[in-house]
Amino acid sequence: MKRNEQAACDAGPIIAIMDRRDKHHDACVELLKSIILPMVTVWPVLCEAWYILEKRGGQADAVLHWVEARHLRILRINPSDATRMRSLIDQYSDLPMDLADAALVAACEREKIEKVFTLDRRDFSIYRPHHTSHFQILP
Repeated sequence: MKRNEQAACDAGPIIAIMDRRDKHHDACVELLKSIILPMVTVWPVLCEAWYILEKRGGQADAVLHWVEARHLRILRINPSDATRMRSLIDQYSDLPMDLADAALVAACEREKIEKVFTLDRRDFSIYRPHHTSHFQILP
């Protein structure tokens, strides 16, 4: 099985890159220079990023600009992913795992993606995807 070098993107880095006031902005912008684009993500991650940026008074529509500019490719969520998401949410109920994380993990499993660009190091270091022993967390 060939390793997929593509990276999945969680909401945290999207928010940090688009909000210059975010304490992780500089580190995420710097790491972005070394990541192969497009990164992949799922709709629940984009919804979370949009919501938080809008709540902070930022330009939430920049999230869609990233999709238009092909920095992000949106992976579909199919019925078997939804089943896996329910299983993951149940398995990690003690964290608890949210919908965006469950969707991203399920899509990464399906696509065999091992790298995740996330600021949620705690949760993503606990998640144990089926296709690998652990995620490689960026940064």
